Amino acid sequence: MDKYLNVQDPWAQPVDTLASDLRTSPTKGLTNTAAATVRKHTGLNEIKETKSKSVWSILLHQFVSPLILILCAAIVLTASLQEWLDAAIIGFAVLVNAVLGFIQEYKAEKAISSLRSYITERTRVVRNGQEMEIDASQLVPGDIIHITDGSRITADARIVHELNFSVDEAVLTGESLPVEKGTDVLSRTTPLAERTNMVFAGTLAVNGSCRAIVTSIGNDTEIGALSQLVQDTQSEKTPLQKALGNLTWVIIIVTSILVAAAFFIGINNGQDFHEMLLLSIAVLVGSVPEALPIGLTAILAIGVERIAKRKGVIRNLTASETLGSTTLIITDKTGTLTQADMQLKDIDTAEQLLEVDFEPRTQTDPYNNYQLSLLQLARCACDVLIENPEDTPEEWRIGGDDLEGNIVKAAGKRGIIQTAADRSSIAIRIPFSSKHKFSVTRIPGRYLPEHLSEYEDPHVVLGAPDVLIRRSHVSEQDKEHLTASVHAHSDAGRRVLGIALLTPKTDPASITVDDVYDVSFLGILSFYDPIRP
Repeated sequence: MDKYLNVQDPWAQPVDTLASDLRTSPTKGLTNTAAATVRKHTGLNEIKETKSKSVWSILLHQFVSPLILILCAAIVLTASLQEWLDAAIIGFAVLVNAVLGFIQEYKAEKAISSLRSYITERTRVVRNGQEMEIDASQLVPGDIIHITDGSRITADARIVHELNFSVDEAVLTGESLPVEKGTDVLSRTTPLAERTNMVFAGTLAVNGSCRAIVTSIGNDTEIGALSQLVQDTQSEKTPLQKALGNLTWVIIIVTSILVAAAFFIGINNGQDFHEMLLLSIAVLVGSVPEALPIGLTAILAIGVERIAKRKGVIRNLTASETLGSTTLIITDKTGTLTQADMQLKDIDTAEQLLEVDFEPRTQTDPYNNYQLSLLQLARCACDVLIENPEDTPEEWRIGGDDLEGNIVKAAGKRGIIQTAADRSSIAIRIPFSSKHKFSVTRIPGRYLPEHLSEYEDPHVVLGAPDVLIRRSHVSEQDKEHLTASVHAHSDAGRRVLGIALLTPKTDPASITVDDVYDVSFLGILSFYDPIRP
């Protein structure tokens, strides 16, 4: 196998050496042709999981219940007595139970298979010297990926360049706090949790941005190795399954004792051996509750159907019983309870927020020039990728932070469109972080509204309004009034972003979070994510 397919300890190698081994360029990445060649050896960037259940395995699964096994034994015993009607009735009960269970579980398995086809990850990658967004499954060792805050990392990679970059690696290491990343070469013996120059598939970027060389994909990643370890995990039985198992053993033990006692009592009283044997078998068969499995299956099937009508997918019938025992469900709001479609509801200037008895409005247009200028400043601070800029803004497919994507769409719908050439003069100095809760972006003076044209070397500060208000130069009384107006938007279920301007008092190229003070608070953008019907 080629050398570039077997890179050892990438965290202990200089970037240039690693790039040479992987036959790539840290600035231009791979060509599409080279990536296709590597993919022939490595395959797709996918973790191979246990295959979906086959039709036969689903069917056979319907006969593993202890009660069903007893009924099958009863069929054999009844047939041996030539009681064909009873044997047929019991067999019909087993068949109905199996058919009901098979239909529900087969439908669920098909639904899950369909859902898997919709689950795709997208990754920003440099190919042929140009940045683009591709399906993560197409990544290969040697690709240069661009990771921004909020992005799910889709391969193991060695960091080439980073800017205030940190990653949540709890899924691998259990470490609850984000890990700050760098580019320094580390020792070969560095443990996984301390490999600060690496990023790992399945983890989440929480701050800053970086570029990195992909070193491992699919099952060769750390998360892939972890996935292989948990493939053989055994599922715990549900309360209903445990209860049925216990009931089955009670039936077997009690019935066996009674039948054996009746048999030996009859023999001791001089009854014919063959007649007592037939009588004992008849009692044994009669003690089996052949209607119980059908009743349980029917009840669970009804529960599954009701859940399905509410867009829920239950893989096994018994899982619907487990769901009925659930007392607490934890879920995020966006995309679950809401439509995951943040819509711009209003743009409020600082003057509007300072009005007496301020109340949030829903002004969906037309906005005045000052309000549109705030939207344009917010657009400058958004670092996203528009896959189809030639289409209308309503049809744009945007890669990057969802909220920034909504700002870009809202701006585009109102004629505020920034091309790649326009953005070449825009520089993000401080990326957004959940720690300081704002970003700082240097912009050309032409983006300033006329009444703010006196700002020299303007920097847009975009982030949490309460943080920007605290760092602004307005009076304490106005700060309280502005904060109360912002809270009124939050109380209305809206997400609010503050906009401010800053003229750095230090070298803009080396600006830090501590340099962001005495800003001019300009106003807010308020967004609302509609609740699902």
